[in-house]
Amino acid sequence: AASRIRALYHLLESPTPPIVIAAAETLLQKVVPKQEIIKYAELLIAGEEIDRERLIEKLIAGGYTHAAIVEEPGDFCVRGGILDIYCPLYPDPMRIEFFGDIAESIRFFSAASQRTVQSISEAVILPAREMILEKALLPQTINRFRSRAAELEMPLTEIRRIIDSVKNGQRFKGMENLMSLVFPELD
Repeated sequence: AASRIRALYHLLESPTPPIVIAAAETLLQKVVPKQEIIKYAELLIAGEEIDRERLIEKLIAGGYTHAAIVEEPGDFCVRGGILDIYCPLYPDPMRIEFFGDIAESIRFFSAASQRTVQSISEAVILPAREMILEKALLPQTINRFRSRAAELEMPLTEIRRIIDSVKNGQRFKGMENLMSLVFPELD
């Protein structure tokens, strides 16, 4: 998922048409609408004000997992005035140090040693997964899911389990198969 998000973003942002080598099945697969990736992308700049709570909500909506320690793409961790994020766009996780609402510094660090690799002045945050679940759109998504589940005559316990997972921002195996219920028109 992380590689796919990174590739999709590079396709959108590349100044020249890139060459893509992929299997035929991959090229035929429907993906998250490009407008959703563009809308989700967040530019963070050191020294500027960032609404940390909104950023954390956005990370959860984008499929990031709250972890005790950031070790793999899609993890994030909050410790006091520090926010660690392992964005799929980069080979290393980043650490944002806050002073109040100001992102005082942004730097990449090693997931293995937790030591700084490089300080940077700005970074882009992408979703960790293709399934972006914004809180404001959850009621429509759940209604579409309920309608589709009724058509398929799914057991009520299974419907409740999936809806509860979606409401609580929990990810589950096969969730990307429901992408057409989140985004009625895929690219």
